Amino acid sequence: MNCGSSALKNSKPLGLVTAVSRTPVCSPAYRALTGGLAAPADLLGCTLLHEDRMLADWAQWLARAGVERSHRARQGPAYSHGSMAVEAAIRGEGVALGRSSLVSDDLAAGRLVAPFPDVRLQAERGYDLVYRVGAGNDPKIAVLRAWLAQEIRLFLETRFKADKHP
Repeated sequence: MNCGSSALKNSKPLGLVTAVSRTPVCSPAYRALTGGLAAPADLLGCTLLHEDRMLADWAQWLARAGVERSHRARQGPAYSHGSMAVEAAIRGEGVALGRSSLVSDDLAAGRLVAPFPDVRLQAERGYDLVYRVGAGNDPKIAVLRAWLAQEIRLFLETRFKADKHP
């Protein structure tokens, strides 16, 4: 998909294909180094890894987790892409707010753990399937939409179970 072209000007969203959430993730070694991260407030003693221009940020996550407002929520290295923050977390450099669709394989493989998987922020952007105006009744679109929905259901059922067991 080319977001900057006129192709999207003549398209219509089919609806949100999948919602994306963010939750803290770190390497198992980093979690051990911190003493285990027993409570969300423990994150204030960690190196928080940030993604530039991310609206769902650490201050919001900490507030949702019931942690008192702190200047620490704005401190720490910032990366231009979420994947870079996640890679830093895998290397044991701190804790990133991982995008669910980006970290699921690393959680399943044990490269990352989610110390507080039940506290999630809705990400500012998800993924939509779009089609050109007038193509909504195309059988190919219907088949693609059904296949994507099935694949996403399977993905969510198998992958996100892994992050419930840090």
